[in-house]
Amino acid sequence: MDLSYEETMALAIWGCPDYGLTVMRLANVAELTIDSEVEKVIAGLHDRLFNEITEADYQKIYDTALIRGQHEKIRQLSCQKQRKQRYKQALDHAVELGWTVIKGGSHKGIRLKRGEWS
Repeated sequence: MDLSYEETMALAIWGCPDYGLTVMRLANVAELTIDSEVEKVIAGLHDRLFNEITEADYQKIYDTALIRGQHEKIRQLSCQKQRKQRYKQALDHAVELGWTVIKGGSHKGIRLKRGEWS
């Protein structure tokens, strides 16, 4: 059974090693979810797990979802780190150009010499 990206991430977030508890948890999450698109993904995953696989197959699917979820988390952290580095480089470059750099507070950003915000 191949899961879509959304189903894999949902299983990585709300799943657990126990098949029966995961099926119950997904049913509860689907009932409590406000976003209709997320509810469709979770309800669809619940139905697929309940109807298409056995407890023996579940462990392999769950392990795969955890690995993909961890890779996604690492990718997001890497992107976040790169954004922070680019932001720091941009601020350093602005200082080199003689711009006034305001860090923190409600006026976060770069101010040109004339006082205009960029």
